[in-house]
Amino acid sequence: MTACAQCDGFPRSEWSVLDAAGRALLQRSALCQAFDQGQTIFAQGDPCCGIHCVASGTVILRRRPVCGDALVLSIRHAGHTLGYRSFFARESHSSSAEAATPCQVCFVEQPAVDALINSQPALALAFLRRVASDLRSAEDARVVSQRAVRCRLAALILSLRHEYGCVDDDGTLVVKLPICRRDLAASIAARPESVARALTQLVRDGVLEVDRRTLRITDLDALFDELSASGAL
Repeated sequence: MTACAQCDGFPRSEWSVLDAAGRALLQRSALCQAFDQGQTIFAQGDPCCGIHCVASGTVILRRRPVCGDALVLSIRHAGHTLGYRSFFARESHSSSAEAATPCQVCFVEQPAVDALINSQPALALAFLRRVASDLRSAEDARVVSQRAVRCRLAALILSLRHEYGCVDDDGTLVVKLPICRRDLAASIAARPESVARALTQLVRDGVLEVDRRTLRITDLDALFDELSASGAL
């Protein structure tokens, strides 16, 4: 098993603030497991007995309401922790985590997390900062959710470019979508056919080129303008 400190996502995780003793305890305690695409990591309503951390791959967090289709809450990747809110609230998982791609996910059980929190104040502060960051993201998402589907789609594509984008030989930004079109629609609370129309409009206007799950952003400024024009920036 790869040492936690050598994991690609470690520098971006809350665990990176641990000192040498804390990292040694984390390494002894972390249980790593491989998941195939579509496998459930934990299910909504399951007891939360620790914290998961994505070592590699992409994970989708879903919540199924009492009625209606499941909602895609967020897309997580290497360095992201899962289930920490339910863990600290001592509640059952409020959402399900599903592997969107083959991935490696580590699990740290409650006794080890509690020991690290109690002995490493910096770790508690790191999780507090994550809570604040997630609250800000939720507020921003609520603002964007009031906008047209095209604006919501532009905001999602721009957010995905940081983790899933690269620049090709001719200098064009290319984003490889980590999820299918249906999940893409669910993540912005839109119908798949509405997202398909928005993509078609962006292609027609020369903003994007689309090939299945690959988006070539031919006019990045125009994509930002979608948010500025709607007041989302």
